[in-house]
Amino acid sequence: MRLIEGLTRSCLLDLAYLGGDWDALHERVAALRTELPEMSQVQDTGCRIEAHLALARGERTRALEHLSNIAPRGVIEVHLGLRDATIGTLIRLNDDDPAAAWTVAEPAARLLRRSGRWAMSGSFVPIAVQAALGRGRRAEAEDLVHDLEVNLEGRDAPHTTAEMARLLAAGATNRDIAQSLFLASRTVEHHVAKVLKKLGATRRGEVKDALERQQL
Repeated sequence: MRLIEGLTRSCLLDLAYLGGDWDALHERVAALRTELPEMSQVQDTGCRIEAHLALARGERTRALEHLSNIAPRGVIEVHLGLRDATIGTLIRLNDDDPAAAWTVAEPAARLLRRSGRWAMSGSFVPIAVQAALGRGRRAEAEDLVHDLEVNLEGRDAPHTTAEMARLLAAGATNRDIAQSLFLASRTVEHHVAKVLKKLGATRRGEVKDALERQQL
């Protein structure tokens, strides 16, 4: 019962923060953490809320201290880990420290890939891409964009595939396609291979005739 009560109260505090009910929130968080020091979930939620509150006050260093006290967990808390990493990365980018930003973003990106929870990545990927580019890691930035697009492609695959086929039929290069559809170069390569396979074509020059035959 103590565990369930602690988790429930912890969730209510998190909802209070997200809902903008910040009245005496710091005191309520501190009281719960003091009451249940043995519950790691309560302590982590408290650190997370304190970090958000500190960031809202403009206390970046304090926010980072709170985030550093959150214990890494499994896939079940991927969404929370990504949220924390997003904040930590953004703070360091705003401090003009891309090296530190990438240090935070890189392990979170690995966690995201292992979990496959791309649908809950929120704003993490674009911010991580900024960190990677700031660190001079262009390949890693492109890989992140590619992985996000491929893993979420089910949402718009028919449109993307059809548009890709039309561009290929018109003689567009991969670079042309990437600029036209706002896709990463690796994602274009992925879709081109899918289009060729779907049309039964072995090379790009066959796409126009194959497209006319299949009415894609």
